[in-house]
Amino acid sequence: MTTSATQSRTEEVTEKLDRVRAHLADTGASGALFTHQLYVSWITAGMEDLIIRGADGSFVWALVTPDGAYLVTSNIEAARINGEEGPGELGFEVVEVPWYEGHFQSAIGGICDADMLLNDGDGPGREAAFDLQKLRMSLTAG
Repeated sequence: MTTSATQSRTEEVTEKLDRVRAHLADTGASGALFTHQLYVSWITAGMEDLIIRGADGSFVWALVTPDGAYLVTSNIEAARINGEEGPGELGFEVVEVPWYEGHFQSAIGGICDADMLLNDGDGPGREAAFDLQKLRMSLTAG
């Protein structure tokens, strides 16, 4: 990845994080949880799960809080994400959950109030898929 492409992607992610954080401020939510691949790809400006998924959803969740941005995944996927996606350059911290736990909800409570989350239809918190979808509708320059 070239430096200009990284900067462009970083700028796009920054704009999207700003949108989500403004929505959090308006709603008083503790964070926005993106559990579906299409939302994770949107907030990260293109990250994809390269594993074939079943009906259980994504192998990576994105969590945006007023003060941070996190990619929650298994300890197995964390190495790949750090190596291939450059999450730190995009403003994301990778949070690892042991692969044998089989769920990511345990990591969420250590980051924010899970009861006050907005989610994209799955996971802890309050379902707010329509509102989160509206954030995706405005295109970025990228």
